Amino acid sequence: MNRIARMPTPRDRDFMTIFGFGDDEAPMRTICHRWCVASHTSGLRATLGVDASGRPLSVDIDSEGPHAIVAGTTGSGKSVLLQCWCLALAVTYPPDRLGFVFLDFKGGSALDRLAALPHVRGCVNDLDLSYASRALACLGR
Repeated sequence: MNRIARMPTPRDRDFMTIFGFGDDEAPMRTICHRWCVASHTSGLRATLGVDASGRPLSVDIDSEGPHAIVAGTTGSGKSVLLQCWCLALAVTYPPDRLGFVFLDFKGGSALDRLAALPHVRGCVNDLDLSYASRALACLGR
């Protein structure tokens, strides 16, 4: 995604603002409202960061996908991008419209923070090789 000039992290004070929660004292109420609105819209648009001008940059995986590749060197922020992307989708779309199955072969460390989201249908990592082998075999069918 070479269109992204800067991506917020959960520790970034701009994170809540970029994802639309600024000074929101009841973010769960806002999330529930978003879920209701999203039930009547098409696409799967999520804000991933800001462009070079500081404006929010969004990607619609439905119209621009359905697949994406995140590539980069070690330490460049691939896992943080995936965490933020999934979180942005989860606060925008309800669990009955969006589900995640995480395949994480970094020992579960890349996406384990998101496992408690109601959208998560499963997590596969390389810590349980028999389970991971079965999951990968199913993908190959």
